[in-house]
Amino acid sequence: MSKISDRFRNSDKGKNLPKPVRPWDLLKTSEPRATDDVASDRLSICRSCPELLPLTGQCKKCGCVMNLKVKLAKAYCPLHKWAPTHDWE
Repeated sequence: MSKISDRFRNSDKGKNLPKPVRPWDLLKTSEPRATDDVASDRLSICRSCPELLPLTGQCKKCGCVMNLKVKLAKAYCPLHKWAPTHDWE
């Protein structure tokens, strides 16, 4: 299990989560981006999840294209497998 999901699993599971990110947040230059390491860890978690549609890379729960969503620092998994990060570029 990765550091990200372990931390989130041991937290209060989303009590103070920011509002959900939206696809257009990727277009905002002011929106913080997760580091490459964090994005890679998140995507690894998603790829092992049964809720990921392999053909499109889309999550069945939130509907997001995960290779894009994992790059946003404030994004989080609706299944609480990974959390928002303060480790951004």
